Amino acid sequence: MTWGPIVVGVDGSPAGVGAAATGWDLAQATGASCVLVHAAREIWVGAGGAPGMVDVGALVEDVLRLSREEVERSLKGHVPAELITAMQVRSGSPAQILRDIVAERGAELVVLGAKRHGLVARWLGGSTAKNAIRALDVSVLVTTGSKPFARVLVPVDLSDAALPALKTAERFAGLFGARLKVLHAIEPFPYAAEGITVVDVTVLAEQAEQAFDKTIWSKVTYPGTERVVRRGPAVATIEQEAIEWPADLVVVGAHGRGRVERIFLGSVSEGVVNALPSSVLVVRGAGPGAGSR
Repeated sequence: MTWGPIVVGVDGSPAGVGAAATGWDLAQATGASCVLVHAAREIWVGAGGAPGMVDVGALVEDVLRLSREEVERSLKGHVPAELITAMQVRSGSPAQILRDIVAERGAELVVLGAKRHGLVARWLGGSTAKNAIRALDVSVLVTTGSKPFARVLVPVDLSDAALPALKTAERFAGLFGARLKVLHAIEPFPYAAEGITVVDVTVLAEQAEQAFDKTIWSKVTYPGTERVVRRGPAVATIEQEAIEWPADLVVVGAHGRGRVERIFLGSVSEGVVNALPSSVLVVRGAGPGAGSR
């Protein structure tokens, strides 16, 4: 099984080291190539200085060298030396650098480390970086890097994003011999306005569950997959199930950039990602490994 290239955003924090280790493990398991990427801080030189006083090119080179050395020290012993040596270190916007390398390598998965004040805060915390991640056309794995994926949870609805998320979750579960659980949350139905006939919500819930069984559950092929149907708000239900099971990896489908922004890259999603003890994989398109040989 060979997957497309994997791009890993790293820095010198424990979260960055965990992302590098996770990306390398995935590359080894799938036969994919893996490239580490570090975005060094941009150098801004004021316009008021005398011409020739600052050699900007030399200054940028120094920053890149020092940044590389710092990250290399943190990564040493956690991933192979040749992977560290090949690390891409560029100066500029982390979001733009990430987009560029994904395009250059034809990558199908980006891996970032999960930490409130670490790598995720840098790559996802600023508006520019958030917009870049939202704009990516590849799947993004935000990993805790703390433990292997032994339990994979895939919450699904009845949208077009559900089946790619399910199949991606099956691929990840198969890679690690993990348990797989499929969760379908039936959200509360709005109350009818006065004067409008009220439909029995129990009947609606039963119909929703039947639709889930027909369109999604019937497509499950991974042996021993567990089926769970809950009634409640989607985000709260996902969080509760992920914590109580507990899941090591939660796989979710991207319903277009607007919905991903609201749930996973906006204020709600940051709370969910930071609260969960698990890694989160946001699947775009068919998902990583869909075209594997």
